[in-house]
Order: sequence, then structure tokens, then C-alpha cells
Amino acid sequence: MKNAIAKKTVIDTPAETTVEVVTLTAVQSKKMGQFERWSDKFRYLASEGIATKDIAKITGKRYQQVRNTLVTPLKGK
Repeated sequence: MKNAIAKKTVIDTPAETTVEVVTLTAVQSKKMGQFERWSDKFRYLASEGIATKDIAKITGKRYQQVRNTLVTPLKGK
């Protein structure tokens, strides 16, 4: 089951708003750490079935940077 890998947690705050926190499993964190380039990390997380907005939250990068990387085909590989 691909979508059961990342864990989403909803936190209720006193201001009557909810905050969604996305966390990776230990295996995902270790595997992601093996990649040197951000583009490789983005593509790995996308292959795990994680949504683009969640990849941006996890990596701390902008949504547009993640999206551009994922929609651009690889060259020469």
C-alpha cells in the first residue's frame, strides 16, 4: 500500500485552527538522506506516493520548486 508510508497528524490549536504535520518513516528518512541532489529527493518522495505540497513541507522547499522538478522530464538518463 503506497499511501500508508508517510504519516499525517492533525493538531488542534487553541485558536480553533488545525495544523497538519507530515512526517516520514525512519526508512524513508534514511533513504532520502542517501540522495545528494534535491531533485532526487523530490522524485523519491513522489515515487512513494507523497503529494507535492507535502514534499514541499517535508523538505522546506517552495511548492513551485518541487512541482517544476517533478513535471520536468529527466535528460540523458
